[in-house]
Amino acid sequence: MKKKIVILSLLGLTITSNAYAIEPNKEIVEKAKVEDGNIDKATLVVSHAEKVSEMINEDFLPKVKENISKEKKEIENKKKAEDKKRKEAEEKKKKEEERKRNKVSKINKDHHHKETINGLQPHVEEARKILKEKFNVVIGGYREGDTDGMGTGHGDGLALDLMVPEDSELGDKISEYLINNFRELNISYIIWKQNFLSDFNSWYGPAWKWNPMSDRGGTTANHHDHVHISFKR
Repeated sequence: MKKKIVILSLLGLTITSNAYAIEPNKEIVEKAKVEDGNIDKATLVVSHAEKVSEMINEDFLPKVKENISKEKKEIENKKKAEDKKRKEAEEKKKKEEERKRNKVSKINKDHHHKETINGLQPHVEEARKILKEKFNVVIGGYREGDTDGMGTGHGDGLALDLMVPEDSELGDKISEYLINNFRELNISYIIWKQNFLSDFNSWYGPAWKWNPMSDRGGTTANHHDHVHISFKR
């Protein structure tokens, strides 16, 4: 029965052939010669046939199987160790990112949860009074250097933050009231629950629609605990 002989590395000996299974006699020369057309390769097989035949015996095969099993187990253990190391690194990175987000969120909350009046434009101060009386929530206003890139930010005295419980019904009511009184209050845009609404087409999307915003990394930064209002000049 034909059997392809794979490359063997035994005691430093490497044998390759497409001949019949190794036999300790010279008939293999003719068989290999017919199949391979390579007399040198066939001669090599025959010259070492007896050595290989002696090595492949009842004592040797169990050791081969044992070594294969041992190597396989070592590979599996190495893979498990690498997977564990990778997961630990990912978990560490995740915790570090979470720590940074919480730090940013805390800084934002410290700024947003302060009632600020000074520095607001007159019509924004009037709007603040109306909203304070109607909803009785903490309202953040002027913050030096805080701009929105359009000249209607907190640093311009043209923005308010109405603090509410996270994703709350109160926040929904406030945003609904603002939409219904958009022109009366001279509003430019509103941000609530990571969505942007304006009376103009913006980079977030078309006018008069809640357009989703990208993740800024925290509850406050994503406007889940306050309704942001920017006013026109």
